[in-house]
Amino acid sequence: MSPNLLNHINRGKSAVIEGQNFFYREEGKGEEIVILLHGFLTTSYNYRYVLEELSKNYRVIAPDFLGMGLSSRPDTPLSHRMMAFYLYHFLEEVTKDKKVHVVCFDYALPILSFLLKDHPEKIKTVSILNGFLHLPKFRFYFPLHFLRIPLLGELFSFLFRPPILNFFYKFFLVKKDFVFPKDWDKDRSGYIKKANENYKNK
Repeated sequence: MSPNLLNHINRGKSAVIEGQNFFYREEGKGEEIVILLHGFLTTSYNYRYVLEELSKNYRVIAPDFLGMGLSSRPDTPLSHRMMAFYLYHFLEEVTKDKKVHVVCFDYALPILSFLLKDHPEKIKTVSILNGFLHLPKFRFYFPLHFLRIPLLGELFSFLFRPPILNFFYKFFLVKKDFVFPKDWDKDRSGYIKKANENYKNK
């Protein structure tokens, strides 16, 4: 486990909402509250640098949605409406009666839309990053059902292991002379920072 991920976990908190455990990070002590909602197949960990920056002026909270990250994995399917139900009660527990600013990415937008419809009094402002709402044309559900098929789902999941991804990237997606760093599958923050520094120095 990378030091950054371990630090993220150790600094996390938990809240039990309707019998389900929510993992979340909370930083800062400002009067204004900013909620960072992650997208599909991501977690609050993706906001780790944003958390640090925003916490200088705001109280910032980044939860893991149920079924993702370190939050509980319910036995029953979770619709966007059900996720909104849990999110509302999470906000009630953690922020009490205060209105919040919400930043939502990708998958979080339809969830937030249900929350806004039922409890607009809870939200002060909304910032949308790469969101989608036209659900009838959203065709990503098939792979999720596919993952639940015995054996085939396990095989499909196996194909996303780092050595397999390394093979596909090396032979199909990058130039032949490209070489992956030995620890490429670990935390990428160091590489990103280095790339940014090299770009600034040009």
